[in-house]
Amino acid sequence: TVTLLNFWATWCPPCKREMPSIDRLNALMKGSSFRIAAVSVGEKPDTVRKFIAGAGYAFPVYLDKDGSLGASFAAQGIPTTYILDKTGRVIAGTVGSREYDEPELVAVLKEMASR
Repeated sequence: TVTLLNFWATWCPPCKREMPSIDRLNALMKGSSFRIAAVSVGEKPDTVRKFIAGAGYAFPVYLDKDGSLGASFAAQGIPTTYILDKTGRVIAGTVGSREYDEPELVAVLKEMASR
């Protein structure tokens, strides 16, 4: 399964800005060999739960309560996002907010997921 691994926090404006596009990407990729793993860095479960429920996002969200995972993967700041291939290898990464439902990126991810 191809994975979009995103490190974020509810207090981070660029993170909040890109979340709707991640949710749309999740819907566009439904049924393919693709998943999203959004990891909230250093936040309380209740804070994250309320934020996700309030926005109505449907993608999976995980918690890095002590920030240790985020410290190793998102050392340059958040949001930080990686694309992992089907073997779990990081093949791309970016720091900063992006629009993840752009047609070009969706086409590449669909191609990767179909292989």
